[in-house]
Amino acid sequence: STPVHPAVSIEFRLETAGDVIALIESQVHAVLDDTKAGAVEKARCIGYLAGVSLKAIECGNLAARLEAIEIALKARKNEVANR
Repeated sequence: STPVHPAVSIEFRLETAGDVIALIESQVHAVLDDTKAGAVEKARCIGYLAGVSLKAIECGNLAARLEAIEIALKARKNEVANR
């Protein structure tokens, strides 16, 4: 059983790692503010959310690195084509 049942709009869509991190941050605050949940439930939930956050951060970093590589490769391709 989950100690907190977040109210997330049906229209809400996660599109980027940043979106995931922002959502998780709001849910951590909701868990901390829940007066019905005990310390152990809060710790478990926040620990889980922290793990998901780390994965989202890693994905965001990887996406940024991949984009930088793609830009460098396109620039190199244009250099070769213009010779």
